[in-house]
Amino acid sequence: MSGSLPVSGFLRVDKPLGVTSFDVVAAFRHATGIRKVGHAGTLDPQASGLLLLGYGQGTRLLRYLAGEAKVYRTVIRLGARTTTDDSEGDLLEQGRADAVTQRVRGLVPEAIARTIRERFVGAIQQVPSAYSAVRVDGQHAYDLARRGQVVRLKARSVVVSAFELGEPRFVTAAEANAGFASSANPANRVPADAPDEVLFCDVPAVVTCSAGTYIRSLGRDLGDALGVGGYLTSLRRTAIGGFSVDGSVPMRAERYLFQNRKTGGTSWRTRAVVDADRLAPAAAPLAAVARRVMPSVEVDDAQARDLRCGRWVPCAAVRPPAAVDSVDSMDPRTSTGPTAAIRCADGREELIAVMEADPRRSAGSAWRPVAVFPEE
Repeated sequence: MSGSLPVSGFLRVDKPLGVTSFDVVAAFRHATGIRKVGHAGTLDPQASGLLLLGYGQGTRLLRYLAGEAKVYRTVIRLGARTTTDDSEGDLLEQGRADAVTQRVRGLVPEAIARTIRERFVGAIQQVPSAYSAVRVDGQHAYDLARRGQVVRLKARSVVVSAFELGEPRFVTAAEANAGFASSANPANRVPADAPDEVLFCDVPAVVTCSAGTYIRSLGRDLGDALGVGGYLTSLRRTAIGGFSVDGSVPMRAERYLFQNRKTGGTSWRTRAVVDADRLAPAAAPLAAVARRVMPSVEVDDAQARDLRCGRWVPCAAVRPPAAVDSVDSMDPRTSTGPTAAIRCADGREELIAVMEADPRRSAGSAWRPVAVFPEE
């Protein structure tokens, strides 16, 4: 299988619910036999959608995609909070015939939209969920939280460039429980003695945000701002920068019986599975990916050899490619940030290096290679 793939490349994968981002990497390794694989932009098991994979030399491009803006589709349930800020956690509070329920019933789309405009669009301060992957003294916050430790995370600056609402829908106890039929946490259910009346308000939303934004925290904070509490019931990433989940390689979650060789015991686990025949047609070459995430220039054979030997090249000696497919309309010869050096020969493009302005020389006069891609 791996022989039909380019030696190095890049893939857009549609991650299913119930598996980790590392499970997706493991599925790719199992299907291809390729060991050098990485991903950009971790997705929680409770989130589905676009995951970007780089393999071979493609792993060296992943860090240039980590800062790309992201787009998510979500449903925020107003009227309760959970320990994890999503539907997998225990309910901390919930609406009944009390003040919270009364406030939920009084929610109107205009008030929700106004709160979002005033407090959750633009540059904001956000405290990540205690069950996030943020590291605390070298450990993931979610590992500490699951062990019962109190996790206090610092607020961080993020940018929400768009927070678009769908039509809010009021939800009864019966509807809430039916929606969690596949939840792994029975403590998330509304108690059987809850009145079969409006308890929650589900708000679908599309959020465009900077890297590092936690959508679960947005749902939690929106609920707090409205005085009713909030958490996510679904989360799907649909885009990273200029990459969309549409047309990506689908994976599926599969249950299997795992046997522990040390203890001899068995247990059911979940893994990601991919149809290996789908991978080769979907693989993108490194040059095409580089052009979509940074400015690019064309280099000739001599310049390519210099760059691969670690030598700098004069900015004035290179030119923008004939067909620019860059995230930036600026002249790439004046770029001071990462810039892709691409050689075009025999009808194909080859990524030679990622360059930056050489700080030892006057601004804009020369580039130095910071990541070199050997010929394959």
